[in-house]
Amino acid sequence: MCIKNAAGKERVLKAKGVKIVIDGHGGRLVRRRSFFRRALMYLVSAIVGFGALFAAMMMDYQAYAAGLPEIFMGTFSDVFVGAGNDDGSKDEVAQMPEVGDVIETTRTVVILGSKWKLRPGFQIAEVMSSDPKVVSVSRKKYWGGSSENETTNCGDAGGSDGQTGGTSMNGISGNQCGRRGRNTWSAVIKAKKAGMADITLTSVDGETRSYQIIVEDPQVRNLKVVDFVNFTEEEKKQIEEDVLRSATEVWDLYENITIDGSLPSYTSGIVDFPKQQRISVLSALGELGVIAATDDADTQNGEKFIPFYDDYLSGKPGMVTIYKVHDDGLIGSLTFLYRDREIQSYYIGVKPGTDGQPCISGKSVQEIAAIKYTPKGYFIYEDENPMSHASAFGYFRLSPMSDECRSLTDRFLKHLEFQKYKLMLCDWDEQTVHELLMPGMFEDFYYIKYGEAYRDSFDSIPADLFEEVMTTYLPVTVSDLRKAYEYNETTGTYSQEIVYNSPDPPFLEVTDYKYNSDGTITLYADGVWPDYNSDQAFSSVIVVKPFKDGTFRILSNDVTEQELSLPPAAYSK
Repeated sequence: MCIKNAAGKERVLKAKGVKIVIDGHGGRLVRRRSFFRRALMYLVSAIVGFGALFAAMMMDYQAYAAGLPEIFMGTFSDVFVGAGNDDGSKDEVAQMPEVGDVIETTRTVVILGSKWKLRPGFQIAEVMSSDPKVVSVSRKKYWGGSSENETTNCGDAGGSDGQTGGTSMNGISGNQCGRRGRNTWSAVIKAKKAGMADITLTSVDGETRSYQIIVEDPQVRNLKVVDFVNFTEEEKKQIEEDVLRSATEVWDLYENITIDGSLPSYTSGIVDFPKQQRISVLSALGELGVIAATDDADTQNGEKFIPFYDDYLSGKPGMVTIYKVHDDGLIGSLTFLYRDREIQSYYIGVKPGTDGQPCISGKSVQEIAAIKYTPKGYFIYEDENPMSHASAFGYFRLSPMSDECRSLTDRFLKHLEFQKYKLMLCDWDEQTVHELLMPGMFEDFYYIKYGEAYRDSFDSIPADLFEEVMTTYLPVTVSDLRKAYEYNETTGTYSQEIVYNSPDPPFLEVTDYKYNSDGTITLYADGVWPDYNSDQAFSSVIVVKPFKDGTFRILSNDVTEQELSLPPAAYSK
């Protein structure tokens, strides 16, 4: 050992290559390694360091080579390699959300993109938000950027306003020129309230690209990004003008409406809009030469859709607009655009304004994953990024349906369920129907009989009501009902669990019929299932007996699978 005395001298004792020094000024033990040990330690550290650096470079290169997603959405704590935090530090990638993903956050959302579906050399000179009350925009420099107004290392700076939270941000994106580096500009948006806004990128030579941001929930500020908007601004403006002009042409049919401002904003705000009035609006739109549809009526000018679909099949660009008159009187239009092997839809809603005149109440662009025109004339389309809790599939029946088939469908089949119970999914007759009695049937038959939902307690349904409804619409006896359902003889009531409708079930439509000599009607029906692109998922032969009071009884059912397997309820116990 080495002892350092008061004179500052020290004695060193070497043992196994390690120096141990006692510092006399503080009594501090200092452990020093020999030259050999220190050299070995430096060598190992260098190898580990170079290995980590090489791995990081490879990860970054692979990410760069693969290209950023067309739109990337994340938070400051969830950004892609190549971006960083406010203090200039770099984050590692946590996940790679895709276009259409919903990210719950109340924080700033960073949108990065080396592609954005831009042509090579596209240099972003300006980015704008169409509605800063929904989303505000600013620009942010990552990887050590020090100023909002600092220019990039890849070309000119463009403008230099760099407004934080404003409606415009000028400057060049570093993502398109050379490798991502310390002077990369990125778009930053902040959710303000529920709504929709377009984020438009403009290049230095005036070319524009638009992306749509949807804020779904003002509490958690969910954000949904819709991919590149294929519609040009000129096309969208022309569509809006055409739709508003068509609505104005038929607006005399809205003269006597009553508007209730307390109704939800997504509705028309009209208190009552009778079916006949809706059909009149449909006919008036049809006289204008546009494709117009509504529920429970034939589509007007549906044949005009065929050329668009033929062009789509052959790869030619095209555009078609379909109007729909909703039950509450709102006029919606969907314009489908096929271009560059991509399909998008542009929705516009028109309803009465505060002055009673038609005004545009909503606009949105949707990516369409696929479209299909079925043999029976159904146009089925699939949204690539549907709204939360909404079906991805929409449809129009463009080919006409005979009045008699429509009437028989509405009277006998319209309100029967195909996923709560298996009555319409199995073969049965008057001798075997009692085997299929299940919860959920009573409330559907109640609605058919009374035209409204059953709202009282399902724990104590009066026996006389339950038995009257069930024995009217099915060939069953009171004894059958009391064996199949929970019956309380003391209180004279039935109890059954509530069965909720499954989303997006198939439905039956009558395609042919036969009036029999015994007063019954044989219905030949097809199961239409838009969510599976089928207008004949299965077929049924149903015998019904109508009564003079408007009620009826289903006597038998014979079902056959066609294009698809039967819904899961058919195989439940």
